[in-house]
Amino acid sequence: MNELAAEGWRLVETIDYTGGGTKYLVFERPARSDEDDATDEDSS
Repeated sequence: MNELAAEGWRLVETIDYTGGGTKYLVFERPARSDEDDATDEDSS
């Protein structure tokens, strides 16, 4: 999860699965613009 956070994702909710012990994790991050993509390519 630390790697996801470094990419801008954040945990917003957990959802229990009623059929077993599985839990769904819901993440979100801001939409990326074309400028963000160009910046990422320049830093590689």
